[in-house]
Amino acid sequence: MSSAATSGVAFGFLAYTLWGFQPAYWKLLEGMDSYQLAMHRIVWSGPIVLLVLAARRDLPAFAAVLRQKAMYQTYAVTALLLSANFFLSLWAVNAGYVLQMSLGFFINPLVTVLLGVVFLHESLAQVQWCAIGLAAIGVVVVTVGEGEFPSVALSIAFVNGVFISMMTVPALMYLIWCEVQSTGVFGHVSFGSELLIVGCGAWSVVPLLLLSLSIDRIPLVILGVLQFIGPTLNTLLGLFAFDEVPSQSLVIGFTCVVLALIVFTYTSLAPSTKRAEKAPLLPHKAAS
Repeated sequence: MSSAATSGVAFGFLAYTLWGFQPAYWKLLEGMDSYQLAMHRIVWSGPIVLLVLAARRDLPAFAAVLRQKAMYQTYAVTALLLSANFFLSLWAVNAGYVLQMSLGFFINPLVTVLLGVVFLHESLAQVQWCAIGLAAIGVVVVTVGEGEFPSVALSIAFVNGVFISMMTVPALMYLIWCEVQSTGVFGHVSFGSELLIVGCGAWSVVPLLLLSLSIDRIPLVILGVLQFIGPTLNTLLGLFAFDEVPSQSLVIGFTCVVLALIVFTYTSLAPSTKRAEKAPLLPHKAAS
């Protein structure tokens, strides 16, 4: 493996490991309003992004892009989806849904593949359709066993399947409004908690930056394997750190989804067969 590929694997491993341990950080903010925390994630991500752009001497190009009206039309939906993802991951942790959240991140790659079939007219091998069907069975089992639709898991999966600068102003306006209404969090908690709130920006941006460095150096197939690290760590945290007790139906659902992902990974890593040659690469996770 070349040095570039080795560093790419290291960047990707670190990115997904940070995503995997994010719930432990969000848990430190338990009791604070999830909407406000999501907005703080966006607002405090802005300075970090600007510092990176300045270091790369890309600020003029970035400013030129912001002046293009078409850019706002193109990325408006993406920005909203990313904001929704920021909120969902925070809320899920502090509402005791870490296991369901990790299930959503396991389902996410299969949802992305399915979206590729619907909107990009990509073709799937029969075994891959079986994998998607198996994942669907897992969702049904969780729904029937839990007595409720796994909305947290699927919301996270679809939000990730379908950028920060566009949402900074609306997020800042919302936080100012909260302060005017005397419901704001920032400035009304301990200094340590305020530092944790500011740190939300780093926890949001740094994994994305590491992932971007990784994508340029290694094939998406390897990233597809690395992305299992995040939800696996999420699951372990839910079980052993947060004492969430999985029901039998949730265990069966997890098993179905993980088996489906193994099938997809195998077909991606077996280029010697015609089936694998036609198989789309397992997409990487966008963000958490």
